[in-house]
Amino acid sequence: MGSSESAIPRRHESNSKVLDISRHVSHKAFVKHSRGEINYNCLTEIPWDLRDSTTMYEKIDASFNHISDIPEEVPLRIPHLTQLILSYNKISSLPETFALFFHLQELRLDHNELDAVPISVTKLVTLEKLDLSDNLIKELPEEIGEMNSLARLNLCNNRLRQLPVELAQCPLQVILVQNNRLQKPSQEVCDLGSWKTIEALRSMSSGLPTQQVTYTLEFPRILSPHLLMSSHNASVRNLEYSQLQIFPDKVKTPLIPPIGSSTLVAADLRDRIVGLIYGAAIGDALALATEQLSVDECLFHYKPLTLCYDDIIRDEHRTHWKKGDWTTAFDQMALVMDGIIQWAGVVDELEFAKRLLAWRYSGFPELGDKHGFCLSKSTDEIMCDSEFTTDPHRVAASQDSEVEDDVALVRALITGIPHFHDLEEVMANSVRLCKVTHSSSTCVTASAFLSGIVALLLQGTNCQPDHLAKEAFIAAQQYLPNEESRNKFAAIFENPAKGMEEKEGCMKALRVALQSLRWGRDFRLTMMKVVMAGGDCKAAATITGAVHGGLTGYSHLPRDYVLQLLPQQTDWLNVKINHLLDLMAIP
Repeated sequence: MGSSESAIPRRHESNSKVLDISRHVSHKAFVKHSRGEINYNCLTEIPWDLRDSTTMYEKIDASFNHISDIPEEVPLRIPHLTQLILSYNKISSLPETFALFFHLQELRLDHNELDAVPISVTKLVTLEKLDLSDNLIKELPEEIGEMNSLARLNLCNNRLRQLPVELAQCPLQVILVQNNRLQKPSQEVCDLGSWKTIEALRSMSSGLPTQQVTYTLEFPRILSPHLLMSSHNASVRNLEYSQLQIFPDKVKTPLIPPIGSSTLVAADLRDRIVGLIYGAAIGDALALATEQLSVDECLFHYKPLTLCYDDIIRDEHRTHWKKGDWTTAFDQMALVMDGIIQWAGVVDELEFAKRLLAWRYSGFPELGDKHGFCLSKSTDEIMCDSEFTTDPHRVAASQDSEVEDDVALVRALITGIPHFHDLEEVMANSVRLCKVTHSSSTCVTASAFLSGIVALLLQGTNCQPDHLAKEAFIAAQQYLPNEESRNKFAAIFENPAKGMEEKEGCMKALRVALQSLRWGRDFRLTMMKVVMAGGDCKAAATITGAVHGGLTGYSHLPRDYVLQLLPQQTDWLNVKINHLLDLMAIP
């Protein structure tokens, strides 16, 4: 058989499960091989002993050869094969018997001469990883949707013009399709990365036009009768909103922002506010899936890119809530929002302490809660004090040791909204609510800092992570007792990645949220990075969801994350959001 017999495999013992008949190449040899120059050491055919007798190999590497075809008897002779590497060869077709690799999990056919994906490949139901990059493939068969184990697919550098909608039926986590000629979905969408491509395929498979992959949710805004808007046209409403700002009615719209307080038009300001609130709810609801689990347990139970509320496992902790419900973190935000709505923006620690205590024992009865919830052991001790509702700041400050967990931090997300144009007011309100249960200067400053981030997002001037952190810190540092503590706190925006290394506390949650701003604006991917860390991820996920929801806006949140929240909860929440927007006169 010529060169096929002269090549000596590096691992070809009878008792080995690995066969390596690849050719090791230097960079110079790699360049020559890529040009198609044949080296006398290259195999041009599959060796005879793989054709004539049954072997027990589980992995075969035959890369960097000049093999042009696979004999039809080969799959019958290697029944236990799980990994097959045929990269950098001259293969242009595969036999029908290729489908008989019943245990194959990984197949690499990159850098070959395939002009189509053989149907036999689509019959590999156990295949999890498939690399077909750098071939001449012009189209994919519809049958590819039958590959119900396929999680990773590489199709880069081919001649594809469209992806079949059936591909959406595969459990894909990663799909690479750069450098093709795609029109459906567009190459521009696919070049944004795996998740955008997967979302595009799902949109196509559900009959939606591809451009809707960017999501276009519309919040059900119901205007109060006292907000006399003459048109449903967004441009006209923006103009009418500006007129209300010039001549405000402080009785009916006490929280209307002064003119020039935000660079955002009314519609975009509303989109950010609603996105911030819903982002927090989504973050809390997703975190229920993984909190108190180790990273390995998270990876065992869930597939990150496809995690949804229905996937949440049921155990002693998670059975307190229904799938698609938020938990104690967002409940606190709702309590703060209720107080702001009832008292027209006035934040009072006594009023909040009473709400918090009532919630501790009864939850939200209107949502069907049969009992209350515990925030933490330390906060429970504070709330059980007989003077908690009359002097909560003193009670919290009188504890033997300062509480520095992240329980109170989420309250700052709401206090950043109503007076967003006034950082001093925003931070004072945030501090007032934080001190109800947490008197630590670290927690107090973290709350002020976070509410400042929210306010700056709504002002809309500069939403770059470094700018947001720097401006928020300048205003929040007044709550730190000395220069040493200020320097320590300042490090969170100089190196927020350190937050991933911390074990617990409000600083970890804050650091993680700041670090996430540097990951880009893909809401889903960002949330998965935070949630799949497990452990005490609830506050970090809630805050991250809020900040990213504020950046992207409600209209661009993932549809499934919003629409699969419990309907009773979202109807209840929408009423509160509409009341808040009414107070701010935002149409």
